[in-house]
Amino acid sequence: MIDSKGNQLTPITDPTINGPWDMTVDDRGNNVTAFVSNAFAGTVVRLDLRVGSTGVTVMSKTVIASGYQHQSDPVTFVDAPTGSVYDPSHDTLFVASTLDNAVYAVQNAEKTTTNNGTGTVIYSDNTHLHGALAMMMAPNGHLLVTNNDVISHRPIRHPALGRSGTRRFVRSGCQRSK
Repeated sequence: MIDSKGNQLTPITDPTINGPWDMTVDDRGNNVTAFVSNAFAGTVVRLDLRVGSTGVTVMSKTVIASGYQHQSDPVTFVDAPTGSVYDPSHDTLFVASTLDNAVYAVQNAEKTTTNNGTGTVIYSDNTHLHGALAMMMAPNGHLLVTNNDVISHRPIRHPALGRSGTRRFVRSGCQRSK
């Protein structure tokens, strides 16, 4: 953890944090929930934090999701669960898992006291999704997911034409963002 001036605060170390690859937070002022995806374990851990003038204190930690495929990769370093988005209005954590080539929804992410496995697949499509990476939620609630060109289910075309891009998931299907 670092403060707003770039100074390192007390580091958070724990066996449940194994190759942290991505993190998203629900910031409620002095109380923060952090969801950390772990590349070396294929898990997501929830850290309940208290933020004060002297630093950050871990109040509790819970592995809330597991079972995501993960492996070392000579090109991308590691393929694992990565992009994560938390929707506080539905208490749902969305996880983009590169090697699974899918986006999952983990329900009751802030409240659960148990491991929910991978959660529910909400999107998996070998035509439009190629190793889901970073993800964000647009103001209208759509999830925007980037692709990893290394994870491909079809031959990669000429680099200038590329297949990278952002995919927007809407009720009627998937659209490529320009």
